[in-house]
Amino acid sequence: MFFWAAWSGYERRYEKTLNSVRNRLAGWVDVRSCEFDAPQNQAWSESLGVTTEPTLVVFVNGSTRRLLVGMPDEQTLVREILNALHTEK
Repeated sequence: MFFWAAWSGYERRYEKTLNSVRNRLAGWVDVRSCEFDAPQNQAWSESLGVTTEPTLVVFVNGSTRRLLVGMPDEQTLVREILNALHTEK
């Protein structure tokens, strides 16, 4: 889950990277985004530890496995997601 804020422009800035990751990992992961400071999302975002953006939270079977603050390059992002999928909780 990619957390962003409408006022910052990160969603548009990283849209290409997220779409590329979405395509590379199709069938393995579902890449989604969330406006973290929208009133309906604030409590959930805070409960996950999202306090700034951009932040990426990797969930595996509903559990948080990774919380990445900042937006890494595509290779690093793919590696972090795959590592999260293969890490025992």
